[in-house]
Amino acid sequence: MLPFLCIGLGCGLFGQGAGGLLSQRALKGSPEIQKQLEIEQKDERNVALANRAKGRAFDIMLYCYGALMVCFVLMQVETAVVLLLTAAYLFILGCFVYYRVRYEREM
Repeated sequence: MLPFLCIGLGCGLFGQGAGGLLSQRALKGSPEIQKQLEIEQKDERNVALANRAKGRAFDIMLYCYGALMVCFVLMQVETAVVLLLTAAYLFILGCFVYYRVRYEREM
């Protein structure tokens, strides 16, 4: 199992590094495009749209996780698998509640 984990981590790190390197090389000769791209990434409207999309995806993810857990139970999958999936589901909900309370205190 360790080799597969190492392959996954290596591919992820290489993909992120190669993507960043290629974007730097592509924007190296044109500072005006680089500045325009930076402005677009920090634009309030784009940030609001990205946050709204993340919120929708989170809502859908909760229903998908719940449905997947029910399917696993009905298919009589191993108890350890169902418990791991349930633990991940509860961890996500716990993080949601933590950040919700934290952000409400800030505002």
